[in-house]
Amino acid sequence: MTPSVIDAATADAVTEDAPADGSTPVDAAVGADVVELADVVAAPAVSTPRRPPVAPPPAPSNTPGDAVHARVWTQLSRRIADCVEGVDSHTSVTVLVRFDGPTGMVRRIRSRGIFAEPPIGPCIEQAATGIRVAPFEAPTWDTTFSFPIAPPRWRPPQ
Repeated sequence: MTPSVIDAATADAVTEDAPADGSTPVDAAVGADVVELADVVAAPAVSTPRRPPVAPPPAPSNTPGDAVHARVWTQLSRRIADCVEGVDSHTSVTVLVRFDGPTGMVRRIRSRGIFAEPPIGPCIEQAATGIRVAPFEAPTWDTTFSFPIAPPRWRPPQ
């Protein structure tokens, strides 16, 4: 930094224009807009408007969760694979299952398309009937399972 040089004429002008109360020319120029730091610290805090409270997240469902769904899918997939063995299809079987809350037993089973027709439909219903989950608070739990159809294990020679 280079020191600033003030000539005698400038110093005399600044000194002559200074107010008698000891304030500086900057204070006089700004006037009432100058606020002392002590006044700001001692002033009561200004309250800002508060945001409305955020609603709490919805209560967790009283139905079985993802872990139970995965366990039931594993149990059903083995049984349903037996029902659709030999079906030459590049699709999947979709099964809608309704569980009863107080008992955890299957109340209703629905499959779609060709898989609802005999002999596959009754086989799927029989496979799902034996599945149980732990009792839960909700009256029912409707869930959907989708099972890919494996290609046939054996094909007749051509």
